[in-house]
Amino acid sequence: MYSRIVTHDDMDGIVSAAVCSYYYHIEDIYFTGPYAIADCKVQVEPSDIVCDLPYVPNCGLWFDHHLGNKEALEYRGINIDSLPGSFGLKDSCGRVIYDFLDKESIQWPEYLTRTLDEIDVIDSFAYSCKEDWLANTFGKLINNTLLLPFSANTNGIEYMRNLVYAIRDYPLEDIVEFDWVKVRIQEYAEREQEIIQTIQNCVRFLPEDKESALPIIDLTDLNYRPFIVRPMSFVLYPQSKAVVVVQNQFIHGVKQHNLNFSMSLGFYFYKKNHKKDLGSIMAELGIGDGHPGAAGGRALCTSKSDMFRTKEKLLKQIFRLWQSQPEK
Repeated sequence: MYSRIVTHDDMDGIVSAAVCSYYYHIEDIYFTGPYAIADCKVQVEPSDIVCDLPYVPNCGLWFDHHLGNKEALEYRGINIDSLPGSFGLKDSCGRVIYDFLDKESIQWPEYLTRTLDEIDVIDSFAYSCKEDWLANTFGKLINNTLLLPFSANTNGIEYMRNLVYAIRDYPLEDIVEFDWVKVRIQEYAEREQEIIQTIQNCVRFLPEDKESALPIIDLTDLNYRPFIVRPMSFVLYPQSKAVVVVQNQFIHGVKQHNLNFSMSLGFYFYKKNHKKDLGSIMAELGIGDGHPGAAGGRALCTSKSDMFRTKEKLLKQIFRLWQSQPEK
C-alpha cells in the first residue's frame, strides 16, 4: 500500500523513517525540509508516508509532533483527528510513530526502542547541563554527523538513506563503528573549535537584554554559510537561557537577502515547569513554528537594506515576545 517515505532531513526524521521502514518494509526514502513542503516543491502521492513535516494533502499517512503544524491545520478548518496517521505533542516524531504502530502489538527489536529513547532526548533538548550535552552518547555522535555540512565530494542523500537502513537494522553502538560513520564523527570533532570561534565572533546581545539571557548569533555579515551548532552557545555563555541564530538563506552556495531564524532553549529550563514556547513566538510573528524548546522561521526580504531592517525589527519582536512569556 505504501511505497515511499517522505521525511525531514534531520535526526528525528531519519529515526522516524527507520521506524516506518521497519514496520512497512519500505526502502524508498525521500528527504526534504519543512519550507520545501510549505512551498509545494515536493510532489506527494497517496502511497507516501510523510514524517516530521507539515501535512501534505493526498499523502497516505502523516506523522508529526510540531504544534505550529497542528495550529495551521486548525486555522484552515481541518480536523486533525480525521487525517490518516497520527499527531502528538511528544518529544519526537519517532515516538509518535512508534506509539501509533505499537497498538498493532508487534515485537519491536530492543535496540530500536533504545534508539527512540535517545531521539526523545536529542529532539527535545532534554539535557540537564552542559556536561550532559557534551557527553558523547551514541545517538549524539550520530546526530553530530548530520549537523556537519556535506562536502561536494560526499553524497548527503546517500549517507542519510544508509543511516535510515542502519538505524532500522542495528543498535546505535554498532553504527558508530561503521567506517562511513566514523569518518564524519572524526570530522565533526576536528571542527568543534571552528564552531566555538564563529560563535564568539558573531554573538551579540540586544541593549534591552540587561541580563544577557538571549544571545544572538548574527551571521548575516558572512558571505558563506558557516558551520554552527546552537547549543554550543550555552557552553560559552552559561548565563543564557535561550539562543537565537539569524543567517541569510543560501541557494546553490549563493547568498540571498532572505533570512532564516532559529531558536533553542538552554539547560536552565531542564525539567522545569515553565511557560516558554519558542514555537509560538515564531508562529505569532508569522514566520515559522516549532516546539516549545526549539523553533525556526523564515523572512523574505527584497533587498540588502530591507534585510537589515527586517532583521533588527524581528530580533526586537522576538525578544519582546520572549520577555512576555513567564518562566513559571
